[in-house]
Amino acid sequence: MRVTHKMISTRTTGDLQEGLEGIQDAIDKVSTGRKIRSLSGEPSQLLSVMSLRKDFSINVQHISNNDKASFRLNQIDSVIGQVNDTMFLLKQFATDISSKIGNIEASAELSNMRSQFKQIANTKILNQYIFAGTKTSAPAFVEQNGKILYQGNTEKIELEIGPDEKMQVNMIGSEVFGSNEKGLFKVMETLGNLVDQKDLGIVDETTKHSISSGQLLTANGDLATTSTKLADLADIDVTDTILLSGQSSLPIGEGATINRTISLTDDLINNPLYGDTVGGLLQLLEDTYGDVNVYISSAGKIVVADNVTNGENSSLRAVIEPQNENGSLDFGTMTHTRKTVKVQTSDVELKAYQFDEDGVLAATTVASSDSTLAELVADPTRQPRVGETLTISGTGPTGNNISKTFAFTAAPQTDANGDPVADTNGIYGISIGATVADLLNHIEFSFGGSIQAKVGVDGELMVQDTVAGSSQTSIQVTTHNEGGGELYLGNFSVTTEGDDAPQELAERVKTDTRNLLNDLISKVDLIATESSLRIQAVTENETRLTTIRTTIEGQMKEVEGVDQATALTELRELENAYRSSLTVAGKAMQPSLIDILG
Repeated sequence: MRVTHKMISTRTTGDLQEGLEGIQDAIDKVSTGRKIRSLSGEPSQLLSVMSLRKDFSINVQHISNNDKASFRLNQIDSVIGQVNDTMFLLKQFATDISSKIGNIEASAELSNMRSQFKQIANTKILNQYIFAGTKTSAPAFVEQNGKILYQGNTEKIELEIGPDEKMQVNMIGSEVFGSNEKGLFKVMETLGNLVDQKDLGIVDETTKHSISSGQLLTANGDLATTSTKLADLADIDVTDTILLSGQSSLPIGEGATINRTISLTDDLINNPLYGDTVGGLLQLLEDTYGDVNVYISSAGKIVVADNVTNGENSSLRAVIEPQNENGSLDFGTMTHTRKTVKVQTSDVELKAYQFDEDGVLAATTVASSDSTLAELVADPTRQPRVGETLTISGTGPTGNNISKTFAFTAAPQTDANGDPVADTNGIYGISIGATVADLLNHIEFSFGGSIQAKVGVDGELMVQDTVAGSSQTSIQVTTHNEGGGELYLGNFSVTTEGDDAPQELAERVKTDTRNLLNDLISKVDLIATESSLRIQAVTENETRLTTIRTTIEGQMKEVEGVDQATALTELRELENAYRSSLTVAGKAMQPSLIDILG
């Protein structure tokens, strides 16, 4: 076969092109440090390479998130430190509050601290308000009608800093500074009112009591009850009279003066309105002294209690004196005191969850009396179901046991007064569409009207005893969720204990304010500790992520890396070979005489 110049030229050009490609490939290996640079490079190792590169990318993101978390947490920790320091200054102010009342300089000092707290509470990091929950574009606390109120939410901002590991990088203002009703700014408002001698805006939770110093006993020496016959009382003569004096239950200056002598026979025993029992006497006392609750205590004493919680302003003063014209009835003298009302509060701040027609959460608000019980469940598939039950139990003011069970039903049975009616098994009905207000009515019904139930401003259920001081009231609302529902109303605990002769309102306000401030400081201390632990966690995580990155880089180098010395040697060899090829090709491609002659 005749080899022409054209054939030599074509072959030589192709060889040179392959040489250039080899040199380029060697240059790429040296510059990138990788053997595999494209999907077609090493098909057999492609899956391994792709997996490692994905892990490397995730690790890079985790490192970035960890750095962001570290920065934000350190900034937050610094702010929490400022909160703590300023709270201690406020605590000192509150401790000396008695000496600051009416002091203009003290008022200015408190105003400055208030401004400082508001500024701290609206701290921004990376242009985001850190105490506003997820509503980071607007201030966490705003001033409305002279009050500083929280307008953020309780949602967390979390960054993924590792496989299945998230870190909260924001704070909830209501957790750090307390709620609008019991938080730091409310404390400062109360302190300001004390200093400036303004109306405290606080309702006195005490009731005025007139209590006998002795016991009402039967002739047998037993404690008298409401059903005890008057004639059976120790040392009584039913022909005698009792003098009632004092003042009725109305604000001072308005209460009517009482001066009335009653005949045991004519006004009680022979009077169909009252009758011949101790219960009739108690009813007559209630009719005489106004808006009061009269009862025999568990210790056997006669108690006349003002139903209105206006303690210091109550004018009630009940004096009950047997005249003993013929007998010697004796239950001591009447003493006058105040007792704080017993209040029990659930430990859960109920939320109302609203869902759209697709079952997607649309809004979350603090539960109110208008909220349905179904709305109190965060999962729309776990709301109360027909047949599920709840039990209201506890003890009444006098120690009587309370236990009533209610079943959710579409049409609960009620009597003419609208009160629930039990079925043959003793189970009462509650509507499947019941509201919180309906539940509160059922609680009051279960206790026979001896307590008042309501929902607080933060969504907590509150039960207030209408009998002050020595009341034995306790309550528990248990949801059984037999059908898979998740309704939960929390546990109840006493927040206001009964107390004989409590401090005057202003002094109690000072004490309660200092106690509340101590609770807030303790909470901030706990938050500071949690903040330190988070910072420690991200610091340790940084080391962990760096180790993971080093491991992945080693695995990637093993799969797709090159030895630089070998790669450089290969590059030089290819370059030398290419130069030699160029020289040979130059001579080979010179036309011969035969090529010229054709």
